[in-house]
Amino acid sequence: MDTYKSREIGVLFCQDNQKRGFLTYRPGRMPWQEFPPEEVKIQIIEEKLKQDLDNFSNVLNELIMLGRLNRNRQDIGVESAVFQLSKSILPPSGLAGLLEMDIHPQFDLVQNVITSKIPWESLEERIIECQDPDCKQKICSFKAESEGRCRSCGKEVAVTMRKLVESYHICHLPRGRERKKTAGSKFVLIIDPRRQHLH
Repeated sequence: MDTYKSREIGVLFCQDNQKRGFLTYRPGRMPWQEFPPEEVKIQIIEEKLKQDLDNFSNVLNELIMLGRLNRNRQDIGVESAVFQLSKSILPPSGLAGLLEMDIHPQFDLVQNVITSKIPWESLEERIIECQDPDCKQKICSFKAESEGRCRSCGKEVAVTMRKLVESYHICHLPRGRERKKTAGSKFVLIIDPRRQHLH
């Protein structure tokens, strides 16, 4: 079974004295670090973000309804809504700027009307990707963008967009005193056809 390391990332919404809204990302300290990385603060327009979240929810509900009716989705999709959300919510360097290579995010969300509605698993980030299919590095640091070369193999790199769930095992830190009891015998299993083995 594969194992992976995760970094706790606190995400909270707050306002300053001028009523400007901010999403703050607070990466936790890893065992080999003396200090945690610096937090990243993203200024947002609260009403615009709520509108984008509602738009994503409405489109998603429409797609679900069409699926239940066995009707074609035609040109309806969440891609545009996801792009707008990702652009306004994520740091400029994406989660890749908060995580070392092969480290996965564990979100600690301070719940409010903003963070509780963000569809984290649907977002996508801007990454720097090595163009050599045989390179073990694959995803490069953002320093490679200015250099134009992969630091591992020396080949060219390219800027691309990738969904968070394609790069990370996303999990969330549960809050509360008691563990919720699980029940049910039906599950949804999603298998990535590009992976040869299911772990």
